[in-house]
Amino acid sequence: MRLVQKILANVNILICDPFGNYVIQYVMEHGSQEESNAIAMSTLGHLVSLMCQKFSSNVIEKLFTVADEAICSQMVHETVQDPLFPSLLHHNVGDWGIVDM
Repeated sequence: MRLVQKILANVNILICDPFGNYVIQYVMEHGSQEESNAIAMSTLGHLVSLMCQKFSSNVIEKLFTVADEAICSQMVHETVQDPLFPSLLHHNVGDWGIVDM
């Protein structure tokens, strides 16, 4: 499906968008496992930053329920290895000044 391919090619833009994040979530809910895994893989490398943003955090939360176990393990590993991880547990997200990707 060409539309889904375009969506997957633009995950990093859509995931942070007030409306685009719903498009990503729709693909995760109604698309194939491969599509959900592709979305999850595209978030690797910036997970903590995405977790700290209002719209993308909803997508990341849902990814932990739809992505394959191996990818979820990668996501957990990346999260706990991030230097900001302790701050996630103790501070308000607005205090970090994290910028969009």
